[in-house]
Amino acid sequence: MSDKEEDPVFEKPKPVKKKRVMTEEQKEKLRENLKRGRATAMANRKKKALGNKIDREEKEKELDQKIATKLLGKNKHEDDIENLKLEIKELRASQGNSQEVKQLREELKELKLGINQEIEKAKTRFTEKKSNVKLEVTEKPEPVEVREEKTEEAQPPPPVIKPRKVFSTRKGFSNTGF
Repeated sequence: MSDKEEDPVFEKPKPVKKKRVMTEEQKEKLRENLKRGRATAMANRKKKALGNKIDREEKEKELDQKIATKLLGKNKHEDDIENLKLEIKELRASQGNSQEVKQLREELKELKLGINQEIEKAKTRFTEKKSNVKLEVTEKPEPVEVREEKTEEAQPPPPVIKPRKVFSTRKGFSNTGF
């Protein structure tokens, strides 16, 4: 062997770097930076968690509203009515202009009338559909004359093949061959 080639067995160990020596002031500064960073990260996580919680609650409210409108038959205009009522209460509390209150009341009355008209239309359509269904059931259809064209040769019906009955220990007798 030559001196230039190094044997992997006789490799020299790598020199170990010395630790960086820090003064107490540097260590204290690093500790303070670490504390500030942890506090900032905690605040950010709490803020994000609160935002997610609010979003979740809003989604649940929207879902509840959809369910209520579907199952309970609430109108989509009921929210408008509630908003107008709240505005009237706020104006009364703030000693608002009486004309504004009258105007909001008029809007509320018009909205209620429109909703009541829509409900009546829907009820009439529903009863009409219901009555139409009953008429269709009670009326007897007129007999339809069926004219069969006779061919010169009367074809015999195809033979009916009856399946074999097979005994199975699980099912008993069955019509399938399996």
